[in-house]
Amino acid sequence: MDGSFVAYFSDGPLMVITINGQCICKADVGEKINAMLICHESEALITGGELGSVRVRTLYDLSVQCTLNIKKYGPITALALTSDPNFLCVGSSNGFLSVVFRNTK
Repeated sequence: MDGSFVAYFSDGPLMVITINGQCICKADVGEKINAMLICHESEALITGGELGSVRVRTLYDLSVQCTLNIKKYGPITALALTSDPNFLCVGSSNGFLSVVFRNTK
């Protein structure tokens, strides 16, 4: 989504906002988000937070498309995509690193 950005506010809402300040969409995430990234190829937003879940959302309406629950390793503290972008690296507060393969089939 060209000309827009994603903002997260500590009191809960996650918003997609145009550079002119217009709210395109917003969602209550229900947890504190510690890490997020945008995957330009699929126009998806990936978030990780205090509850130990990684969520993939669409940028158009912030609806959750997929949830990966790794709460046994603690809150999510970091997210990174490889350059191809077939692998998602997820860092947890206990130092554990999860590597997730994106199956496109």
